[in-house]
Amino acid sequence: MFWSDNEFMSAIFDDRDSARNEVQLTLDAVLIYEDLRTGLRAKEVFECAVSRLPGAPHFNLVIWRFDGLSDASLREMAPSEAPAAVIVLVSGHGRRDLPKVVTLWLKQWLKRKSEEPRALIVSLADTSRDSASATQMISRLQTGARANLTSSRVEPGFREKAGG
Repeated sequence: MFWSDNEFMSAIFDDRDSARNEVQLTLDAVLIYEDLRTGLRAKEVFECAVSRLPGAPHFNLVIWRFDGLSDASLREMAPSEAPAAVIVLVSGHGRRDLPKVVTLWLKQWLKRKSEEPRALIVSLADTSRDSASATQMISRLQTGARANLTSSRVEPGFREKAGG
């Protein structure tokens, strides 16, 4: 998994204390998943990650399945959601590389210039822990995150399934 430190995520709220006192903070997040099993795992990982954030923010959550991003008409909508997301969670089995369309979407999101802290979380199945494809995928995403995110801590994390 790619996690930002708790201090890094807390920075999202530090600059907005006055707004938080008057209205609940709303942030944008995107979950991109491979299939039903990885979608359920993505939801579980996302809920765990955001439960650690101070202030109990509300999230506008956009959910994309890998093959949904491959559909030309749906793909046209996806880039408009990339700029606003402060959290992107990608969940896959890790047996093969991410589809090109997912990789391109992530590159677009990572290259977005922002003073606002952002977090990239990647969740792969435990069965892919020692696979070459998972190792290569994590390496590429680590490089992109380190080059484009203001601050990051990279922790590979693998889980077999939701609830597991």
